[in-house]
Amino acid sequence: MSTRKSIAWLKSTFHTEIAQAISGTPFCENLLAAIAYQETGYIWGSLIGTTSTAQILKLCVGDSIGAPKRTAFPTTKAQLLGVKDGDRMFRLARKALEEVAAKTGHYAGAVKDPDKFCRGFGIFQYDLQFFKKDPAYFLNEDWSSFGNSLAKCVAELKTKLKKVFGNGKTSLTDIEKAHLAIAYNTGGFNPAKGLKQGHENSQGEFYGELFFEYFQIAKTVNPSPADTSKPPLVVVSEPGRTEPVAPLALKAAAPAYPGHLLERNTSDTANTLLIQQRLKSLGYTQRNSKGQEVALKIDGDFGLHTQNAVELFQMRHTDSNGLALVVDGVVGPATWAALFGLATLPVALAPASGSLPDAVIRIAAGEVGVREVPPGSNRGPRVNDYLKSVGLGGGYAWCAAFVFWCFREGSKQLGQLNPAIKTAGVLDMWNRARAAGFLTVGAKEAAANPSLLAPGMIFVFSTGSGLGHTGIVIGINGLQIETIEGNTDAGGSRNGIGVFRRHRSIKSINCGFIDYSRMAQSRRARFAANNN
Repeated sequence: MSTRKSIAWLKSTFHTEIAQAISGTPFCENLLAAIAYQETGYIWGSLIGTTSTAQILKLCVGDSIGAPKRTAFPTTKAQLLGVKDGDRMFRLARKALEEVAAKTGHYAGAVKDPDKFCRGFGIFQYDLQFFKKDPAYFLNEDWSSFGNSLAKCVAELKTKLKKVFGNGKTSLTDIEKAHLAIAYNTGGFNPAKGLKQGHENSQGEFYGELFFEYFQIAKTVNPSPADTSKPPLVVVSEPGRTEPVAPLALKAAAPAYPGHLLERNTSDTANTLLIQQRLKSLGYTQRNSKGQEVALKIDGDFGLHTQNAVELFQMRHTDSNGLALVVDGVVGPATWAALFGLATLPVALAPASGSLPDAVIRIAAGEVGVREVPPGSNRGPRVNDYLKSVGLGGGYAWCAAFVFWCFREGSKQLGQLNPAIKTAGVLDMWNRARAAGFLTVGAKEAAANPSLLAPGMIFVFSTGSGLGHTGIVIGINGLQIETIEGNTDAGGSRNGIGVFRRHRSIKSINCGFIDYSRMAQSRRARFAANNN
């Protein structure tokens, strides 16, 4: 289920409980919804509609013990067993890990280690470090109640509110709520680091950045009043907008995105003038030499005043999908679309009928729904076929093998040689594709100019330690790509349980994109002859 629909479910299901818990505080429902989604949304978002709410809440556990940077109690099984009721707690935490792995496929790797166990409990992830002072909450499974988990979260937020802002804080701006969420995750907030704080995921996205995105999405979702006589009604506002956040004047021309970033000291005077004119029309100002507020100057010079105005605009507005703009003073495709409208970004055309990208996309679409047997094993009748195509047996990570298999089958249909790199290694595929002369678009290029991307291309991102993830791009929608991926799940894991359709932000792809359809024909033939 999408982020927006998942948050809508949470707000409509628990609206009354949240409202009562935050009464008299500067907190809001969207703050709690975004924290819940950031902490455990990858679990409960995939379970909505498949089981009862009670069962969903019980499965909201995670963060297995064994992270190398963890210093809080308990860091090991032995440390937990060394305290009162530690053996009982280990059995419960181990069982929780096994259940969430079996039901969702998450932590499939961790559960193979008999000494691993969960340390986060409840939809808001109350940490096991508090076991020694609050054992009943864990041993009695109080965390499986939304109200109990919510109470712990609100109490912790009150503590962090005082730590970050001092006494007497009665209201919070959106960005201050993000600072508070970071403190909830890390224990404190460092103003010098902005939103780049908290847990950093495999795609280089920080807790603070992701929270702020989810918070902005939550603001677009209308909660439904609790009604125990019937299932909760989920009301979700439409995410897509063809008008910019601040609409242009009637019949005003919307200039096309120029295809490159515009930032301080850029030489692109013409587009700087457009940005300045737009910001001035929206009321943005600058200070003159006397310190007075005056209208933003339109001079084609992307200097400090223009940068400040852009940053303020980014703080106040979202992108065309309702997600938070990065506040960096740089006008890329997201900020340009917010200024001038989504229609100013290029539209990706579907691949030509009968082309290799067209065939590959159709074949990949037919594989959506394939699952590992059993989940988390990297095996199964169809999964074994993918791995066999690159010369491997069952049990290996298979996202790259899935890509190769789709290209192999598509090439067979068209009676041509398969150009795809024959490998199960994601970064090996990336490096060899570039060395072989295929067209590649780097991460920075793609983020600056989405028009370089096309359906049928392959995305590649690194997750560290020589590992990565890949899949097939089937569509480009402004600032996002729609994909079909193997060895993933509804949450976007690089080692999930099946073939899924996914939506990803272009900026989350940290390596780049491969176009197997664009390569010198002579080189392609020689390469393919040795690759199949």
